[in-house]
Amino acid sequence: MKLIEHRVNDWKPGNIHGAYAAEIDVHVCDDGILRAKHNPSGNEFEPVTVEDMLLHSDYEHFFVDIKQNLDLYYLQKIVDTFGDKLIGIFDVPFPSSYYAYKAGLPMFSRISEYEMPYKMLGNIWLDPLEAQNVFRYASLFNKAKYDTWENWAKTNFIIACPSLHGINVSKCIPVWQWAMKHEQIFGIVTKCVDECRKVIND
Repeated sequence: MKLIEHRVNDWKPGNIHGAYAAEIDVHVCDDGILRAKHNPSGNEFEPVTVEDMLLHSDYEHFFVDIKQNLDLYYLQKIVDTFGDKLIGIFDVPFPSSYYAYKAGLPMFSRISEYEMPYKMLGNIWLDPLEAQNVFRYASLFNKAKYDTWENWAKTNFIIACPSLHGINVSKCIPVWQWAMKHEQIFGIVTKCVDECRKVIND
């Protein structure tokens, strides 16, 4: 199970939790340059180039959040810039994500109570938005299985842990334990990296 530290936008040299990867926000600015959010002071974000971030970050891999409807040119540019450090790209609106996936890019299709894409990709980002409990994760997981049964053996999952934007380990533990039972779930995004490691290593 790969542990991915959530929203590492206040990155500094050093991967203090020893996470396999960092989940970061990347934007294409008006000048066409790829920039990552950077929040060194805890107040305002200061965008830095992705190249500079990769140069100074101690994370070996990255899971990239793109909240833009980018065309294939820029999505390919992101893939080329990160190279073998990239796990995948998510939050790109459909159908752009679908066309990019068909072109061979590592796109993740987001699934929640409100998002169940007609054409699911081979990689799925499982992220319940309301009832973040084992039952909700399992129901969405099974829904994805029903809709992708022909390609189920090739489907990969990364899950957002419960209380993604907070620190509530008691809610996270049952989901982590559930995720460990499914070999197709290969990654967990969480702020509680140390606590999650203890659960999955027990």
